[in-house]
Order: sequence, then C-alpha cells, then structure tokens
Amino acid sequence: MSRLSVLVLVLPLFWSCTAAPPVTTPVDNFDLCLRAQRACVPERLDADQRATLERRAASAHLDDCMQRRRCNQALLSAEEAQRVRQSVARLNHAACLRGEVECDAQLLDAAQAEEVARVSHRRNLENCLGGLTLCQSSRLTADEAQQVREAYLARNFSGCMNTVGTLVQCNPDDLSADQQAMVRRRNLAVNYFLCASSAFGCDPERLTPEQRAQLEAGGVLRR
Repeated sequence: MSRLSVLVLVLPLFWSCTAAPPVTTPVDNFDLCLRAQRACVPERLDADQRATLERRAASAHLDDCMQRRRCNQALLSAEEAQRVRQSVARLNHAACLRGEVECDAQLLDAAQAEEVARVSHRRNLENCLGGLTLCQSSRLTADEAQQVREAYLARNFSGCMNTVGTLVQCNPDDLSADQQAMVRRRNLAVNYFLCASSAFGCDPERLTPEQRAQLEAGGVLRR
C-alpha cells in the first residue's frame, strides 16, 4: 500500500460528524470526499478520483509538517523530509528569537544559539529598564545594573511628582534631597490649589502660614 493510500484510508478517522445527504451518484460521493464529509465512501471512488484525493491529502499533510503541526514522518519522501526540517528550523529559530515557549534550543545551530542569547539578553535588559516583573536582575552586567538603577530612580521621581498619574508608585526613601524638596513644593502647590478651589482633597493642615493667610483673606477659609 502506498504512503498516499494510507492518508486516504485514515481520513475518515478525523472527519466530523456533520450530517450529509445520501450518496446518489459517484460525483456526489466524490464531492463528499473532497469536503471530508463522514458520508464519503472511499470504495466508490474511481482511480482518478482516488488519485486526486490522495494528492490533496498529501499536500495538506505536508503543509502541516512544514508548519510544525501533526506530522507523520514515515509518509514523507526524502525531499519532503528535507524541506520539512528546513522549515521547522526556521520556525523554531523565529520562536526562540521571540522568547516563545515553543522554542527548542536543541534545534539551534551555533550561530542561531548565539543570536538568540544576544536577543534574549537585550530583551531582559529592556524589561529591567522598564521595571517589569519579567526582569531577571541576575543576568545583568554591573554597567547594566547601574543603568537599571538610574532608570528606576528617574521613574520613582516621576511617580512622586505624579507626572504619570498613579501608574508609578512613589518611594520617598529613594528620592535625593533635591528631589524631596521639589516633591514637597509640588505637593504644597497642589494642595493650595485644591483649597483655593474648595475642591475635594484639600488638606488645610498642610497649608503654609502664608497660604492660609491668603485664603483666609480671600474668604475661602474661616479664621
């Protein structure tokens, strides 16, 4: 039995249970087989129809193999097996470069492994610079660790100044003396604006004596 005949014989195992009209002519049966309907009767196919179905099944199977899907290597010719290996190697290389779980490092050659390692290291550095939880600080060099620290301090200062909303948390302990002074002035100014506008969030206890005097003189605050 040829390898293509095997494909035709096993196709019914994977056909859906969709109801189909009864077969009345060889043409109807061939159409059902082409559409992989359960009502297809392979025994009623003539030689040309069977050959067409075998070619379609073989083509679909080869495409599955090329795309790293279900594949029966025993049904491939030597030339097809070589094409599949090349395709799988390209797809695996791309998956490894993207850091996907489908990556099989054992399939990489030396040059590919070196490239993947370089891209992975750069991706980890970017994750660390962005403060992402995917960061693996143990993979950073001393210079990279310093860059990451500086990026964190800048991000923390932005969070304390509330220049990026509430997306970035503020850790006052990591602010420099100058940054702490700037944050304090900013908070005083925001609080004064809220109190002057009689807006929610005003904290009269945080007003400076000068700010309180101005608001009392304007009748915004009671003495």
